Amino acid sequence: MVYLPDLTLVSEYRHDAPIAALFPNTLGTRVAFLDATQSGHLLSPVDDTILPIPKLPAQCKGILWDRIDAGILMAHGAHTFSVYLYSPHSISGHTLAPIDVSVRYPSPSLSPILLAGGTAICQEPNGTTSSVVLPTHEAIAMVDRKGGASPEKIRVCFHQTLKIGRLQRAWDLAALLKEQELFIALGEASMRALDIP
Repeated sequence: MVYLPDLTLVSEYRHDAPIAALFPNTLGTRVAFLDATQSGHLLSPVDDTILPIPKLPAQCKGILWDRIDAGILMAHGAHTFSVYLYSPHSISGHTLAPIDVSVRYPSPSLSPILLAGGTAICQEPNGTTSSVVLPTHEAIAMVDRKGGASPEKIRVCFHQTLKIGRLQRAWDLAALLKEQELFIALGEASMRALDIP
């Protein structure tokens, strides 16, 4: 990695296999990459930590970082995609956990080009674009769109929110439902993420 204003080398990493494609996050502080063996990895140049990306889709074409949820990644293949949560701080150190794997596209001709807030913007073969809400964000999108929902839908939204690491929003949903098991789940997730106010 190079610091552009001074053109000085900040960090250097050499991988065992040739690197086929790079996918930096929005700030350029983390880099996901695919190598020639079709394995995926996540590099943190801050401390040269490398994490394998588990359960990549077959024929993985690329990796998209969510523009709103900085820790969400989507690896997309020819017919399926997988969603991951990257946590730079946790009781286990850096972690990259699969949230949902081998999910089939609603249409086999879709090619994702952008991921924002759990919605993948995809390009069709004719050049038009369409939006696909990831299954990991469906209940969240539904509750946010309606502005309210049944307690059961809010409970599902809470669990999805917790899985993608939106702890403050999970707190708001738990406070709305006032159920002890939700607060316990939130407390455990906060402890794992080292996010205790």
